Amino acid sequence: MSDLIKIDPLTGEQFIPQRVNQRFASASNRKKFNNQQANALRKKRAIFYGPLNETHLLLIRLMEGKDESVFSYDFLEGYGIQFKLFTHFKTIQGIRHNCVFEFTLIIDNINKSVKIIRYGGL
Repeated sequence: MSDLIKIDPLTGEQFIPQRVNQRFASASNRKKFNNQQANALRKKRAIFYGPLNETHLLLIRLMEGKDESVFSYDFLEGYGIQFKLFTHFKTIQGIRHNCVFEFTLIIDNINKSVKIIRYGGL
């Protein structure tokens, strides 16, 4: 009988499960536990997602009505674009470039300029 008793991970209370795979004493305990886990993960990711989302919104405003444009690196930096955060890479002519969602940033270090290309559209 004692091997049938489980301990609820949220409350620590002992219970007899109704199903073989039951982990929590009640559905409300399961929801609360999963919400706590999800909120903790959201807080950890907010360090990156906040600035990344802000950069994405700035790029959307900057590129309104354009699919391709060239800007000064200094202008974009002053505008608030974060160049260290990106969502993925896109390879163009054998060179990997940083992307922020649908925008590819092609940085020209010699001319201190950045070509922004919008692919698709969200």
